[in-house]
This record gives sequence, C-alpha cells and structure tokens, in this order.
Amino acid sequence: MARRPDGAEVAAVVQRVFRDGLLGGQSAFQPEVAAWTDATASDLRARFVDRPDTSTDTFLVKLSRQLADAPDETIVLAAELLFVNMAPLVPEQIGLPKKLEILREVLSWAGRPLDVPPGLEPALKGFLHGGQGFLNYRWAQFQILVLLVERLAGTPQPERKALLEDPWRFRDLCFAIQDSVGHKKGRAQIHVLLFALFPDTFQPIASAHHKHEILKAFAEELPDPSGNDDKDLLELSRTLEVQIGRPVDFYDEPWVGRWREGAVQHEQRGWLVRGHNAGGHDAIPDWLGRGYCSLSWREAPEIPGGATKQQIRQAVAEACPRPPPSCAARPPTSSMSS
Repeated sequence: MARRPDGAEVAAVVQRVFRDGLLGGQSAFQPEVAAWTDATASDLRARFVDRPDTSTDTFLVKLSRQLADAPDETIVLAAELLFVNMAPLVPEQIGLPKKLEILREVLSWAGRPLDVPPGLEPALKGFLHGGQGFLNYRWAQFQILVLLVERLAGTPQPERKALLEDPWRFRDLCFAIQDSVGHKKGRAQIHVLLFALFPDTFQPIASAHHKHEILKAFAEELPDPSGNDDKDLLELSRTLEVQIGRPVDFYDEPWVGRWREGAVQHEQRGWLVRGHNAGGHDAIPDWLGRGYCSLSWREAPEIPGGATKQQIRQAVAEACPRPPPSCAARPPTSSMSS
C-alpha cells in the first residue's frame, strides 16, 4: 500500500489516466477523444522528440510551437502526460493552481473546449517531492513519457496488458527506453511513474541516489542483496515492516536519520549565475554596485512592487521549486530582486 496518505489517491488517478488510457485508447479528460493510440503517440513524438526546440523560451512556449496545428488527440495526450508528470508533486514544488493553469493552457490549444474533469483535480494535490529535475528538466521527463507511450501503444494489446501488469517487466522497458533514446535527466520520472503504477512494489522515491543511500545504510538488514535497487528496497521495506508492524516511509524518522546525511553531502550544489546578457541587458554592474544578485524567473506570476511577504511566498509556492528544509540540502543563498 502507499506509504503516505495522499499517495494512494494520486496513484489511483495516475493509473486511471495512464494505464487505462493505454489499455482502452481513450482520454480520461474527454472520453470521446481517442488520445492514447499508436498514431497519436507517434505524432506527439514526431513533434516533440524529433523536433526539439533549443531556444531559451519556457517549456510551455516551446511546446505551443511544437504542437501548433496538431490534432486535438495529440494535444489531449500531451495534456494528460503533463497531468501524469505533475500530479505526484507536492505543493511546495508546484502548487495546485499552477498545475491547473498549465494543463488548461495546453488544452486551450485544441479546436474544441476542453478542461480537466473536476473528479481528477484532487489528485493534483501531490504527495512526493520529485527533486529539482522535475521542474528544471520538465522536457526530459515529458520526453520519457512520450517515448514510453509510443512504444506501448504500438505493442499488440495482449503484450501491452502483460507489460502494464508486471512491475518488473515494465521497469525494464522504462529503463531500456531511457538508456537507448531518452535523456538521463528523465530518470526521475521513471522512478515516480513506477510507484504510481505499482505502489505495492516500488517506493515513493524519485532519486536513484536516495535509493542507493538507503540500501547502503541498511545493508545489515539485507544479507543477500540482488543488485537491483528496487527489488532490494522491496525486500528491505518488507523486513522492516515485519519488525515494526506498519508500513515504512524512508523519509520519516527513525529511518531518514540513518541514510540522509550521506545523500545530502552528495547533493550539495553551488549556483553559477550569469548576468552579462540577461534579456539583452548587462546586469553585472548593477549587482556589484548595489550588492545584490538577481535570477530570471520566467514562469513566475507578476509580483507587484511593494508586494507583501505573504504574496511573494504564495508566488514561490506556486511556481518555484523549493525543497522542504527537512529533506533537501540548499545551495548558497543570494538575494533575488523583485
């Protein structure tokens, strides 16, 4: 069962969108739209994967160009894959209003009125922190989903059903696609999708490094590891659950204290901020003269001058990746101009 209260609800809706879509071919947003077909997935792959937009525009601006004049089926599939991508993420990483804004923006590109069904909205509240890669490399996460759906949609129905019911075969397929044609920055999406589709088998962990650190810290509980981190985590969680009589969440105490220190040391990062050409403007003289540093934040809502601290905090909660202090290391801080 899901380790976190909201995890089961989100996982069930992701399964309804992703697994049921692949098995039946129909959209969860608009049932009369055949969005999850081989032809639609191939069209989305041709537009997004085969024609990458390397400009510095935001993900959505680039996606709008890539989906220009696309059939409604392709646009709906893109929106539902973004739903699968964003639904598990906690509000601290991306808020519910922002998720709906993104999905409605994509759906607005279709030739008919479309919206996220109210029954699916509760799953967008999230339950898991996906790491900064989920926002900084959304294109890579989306790419993995597109490639995976195309592969599955092109597989004969009996084999497709078998893959979607076998957690270990599905895992092998995901990583085979990632290793052959996907980008390594999309790997976190695979970890989250595995849990969403098979919550009884996989842990709600987005980081391969976290999985490795957990197994290293609890090595004495696994005298005969298989070398497959997910299989070993399943065995470890079952062992610990027998000991304590309840499900284990490795991000809760007393477990997190046993493995987290090594992971934090590994994850510490510095920021390199370039300001010589910020939208055609050289910001560096002003930084040095006034003693501050600023960052571009294109997806942020408009923050008026004189905004209150609460207004700024709300904007950050909706649009900016911000790991909870209890479970992530922070880079060196700098001031951000408004």
